Amino acid sequence: ATADGIGPTVTVTKPAGVVADDVLVVILQGSGATALAAPAGWTQVGADVLSGGLRTAVWRKVAGGSEPASYDFTRTGGTYISAGIGAYSGGDTAAPINVQGSTSNGVVADAVAPSVTTTVDNCWVLRQYVQDDSGTLTPPAGNTERFDVAGIELCDKSQAVAGASGTATGTWTTTVDSVSWTVAIAPAAVVSTGKGRMLTGVG
Repeated sequence: ATADGIGPTVTVTKPAGVVADDVLVVILQGSGATALAAPAGWTQVGADVLSGGLRTAVWRKVAGGSEPASYDFTRTGGTYISAGIGAYSGGDTAAPINVQGSTSNGVVADAVAPSVTTTVDNCWVLRQYVQDDSGTLTPPAGNTERFDVAGIELCDKSQAVAGASGTATGTWTTTVDSVSWTVAIAPAAVVSTGKGRMLTGVG
């Protein structure tokens, strides 16, 4: 699920099929923004990362039994905001994020998402690419793309064995400031059928 606009608030529809205990991860992009914010109940992953006038942030939450139909994300200052949510089942509800990293790429077409070192087996490794434009991105080989719209892209792959994920390079159609994130979702202690299954294409 994605949304974008020139107003200070963008409303993103809840991904289809979300049920209690699913892990939701949102990537936010604010062109020229001085701050980005998520609704109550969301927890920021790391800190905001900037490249030129581009501000990006990642937030996560564990879905409850009665999630709203949509979520409002906001920016302070700037001219534009976009957001995209991915939804995953079978994650660790107590500590969903095993590890995360980010890179401020500067003005490039080839955006490199950093390597992270997972500490448990069977993580889902998310690559989130953000740019200060509305280009599209060719994802790194071996990753499944979930959405690619309005300068934000999400793709992922499973990592069966704990250790370094390696870097992953995606290529934008335009050359502007960009930021890349790598976020690993930890599996639940008892792995259920369909662990880590993306519930929707979130396009």
